[in-house]
Amino acid sequence: MDSTTPAVTATRTIVDRATAEKWLARNINRHATARQWNKFRDIILTGQWVEDGNPVRFDADGNLRDGQKRLRGLIAADGERPGITIPMLVVEGLAPDAQIVMDTGQKRSFAGWLEINGIHNAVHTAAAVKLLYAYTTGDLDTRARWVDYNSRNPNHADLWKYYLSLRTAGINFDEAHAAGDRVRHNIRMAPSVSAVAWIILSTVNRDDAAHFYAQLNLDKTVNPGEGAHLLIRVLNNQTRLRKYDPQAQLALTFKAWRMFRDAGTGEYLVWKPGGAAPETFPYPDDDIMFSPKVAR
Repeated sequence: MDSTTPAVTATRTIVDRATAEKWLARNINRHATARQWNKFRDIILTGQWVEDGNPVRFDADGNLRDGQKRLRGLIAADGERPGITIPMLVVEGLAPDAQIVMDTGQKRSFAGWLEINGIHNAVHTAAAVKLLYAYTTGDLDTRARWVDYNSRNPNHADLWKYYLSLRTAGINFDEAHAAGDRVRHNIRMAPSVSAVAWIILSTVNRDDAAHFYAQLNLDKTVNPGEGAHLLIRVLNNQTRLRKYDPQAQLALTFKAWRMFRDAGTGEYLVWKPGGAAPETFPYPDDDIMFSPKVAR
């Protein structure tokens, strides 16, 4: 190392609000939003802070190059619980141009975390867990809540805890994916939706769910105007300009299910989350809510 190369050091430091504020005074990054740092606030306040080796980074001039969202999250947490502290790894002495390579790689996804933990079909399972989480928190209730949910995303620790609770409750994701794979040969439904719908509907009534899914796969008779017929028609008629996202697909599936359970028929299957008279999310059963569920 020549004399012009900065000396890089790494230390583990217990950080409090005063330290975080002092460091943020040297922040030269674009200002983070409250939504971004409140994720860290929630992690800290719920005791889920984990030292993952990702440091707060300073350059050789003492400027904060990386870590402002974590520091602002700590300050926000201190505002609710004064005196809170957390350990952080701090790296100092980086060359100013080192920031060009920071955060340019793909951050680990929840699917990646599941894969590391040996979970089969990790990508589809991750999508299903996220959709189930939104269902049980009420974030599917309205279009606005669903849009907000997708913009903020639950943190991985919450999703992992929720996934483990589902496993403990006996939820079989391999079975759900298999049920979904069978119907998706005949209906244009997202893998997460077909799996989540199976998990929820089989919890309400397993025999009815099996019959309904057999109709969707045309293994059982489907008469015109029945729920399964209308659902197949509306989802298979999707176009590039008229495509249903997971919330809408799940809402339409539950509407078709309720027609099936009521032995009803109709001409159209529609869910209108917007407009002058927006519909709330049509849960599949008024009396039986999916369990386990997180706080709504």
